[in-house]
Amino acid sequence: MIRPAAPDSLLVIVPAYDEEQAVGGVVEEVRQVMPGVPVLVVDDCSRDATRDVARMAGADVLTLPYHLGLGGCVQSGYRLAWELGFDYVIRVDGDGQHDP
Repeated sequence: MIRPAAPDSLLVIVPAYDEEQAVGGVVEEVRQVMPGVPVLVVDDCSRDATRDVARMAGADVLTLPYHLGLGGCVQSGYRLAWELGFDYVIRVDGDGQHDP
């Protein structure tokens, strides 16, 4: 499980719903640009292999039990980051529209 490594710790969250085609590349790009920074894919109850592809790319995955939509998905990621003690969060969409 992910944990903050130091003060001023950063977590990258990637909300994703049925993004098996793109999420692996997104995670790999984030890891190239920000090596050592944990990446958490928040899987919004996808019906495809999003969570498996994200794990294979090196991300931790929070799988939601119900489809909450983008707002609920992002809030879940922020909440977990806060509960784990991260100081900062960056959000990058799972469909590849944000350039890491």
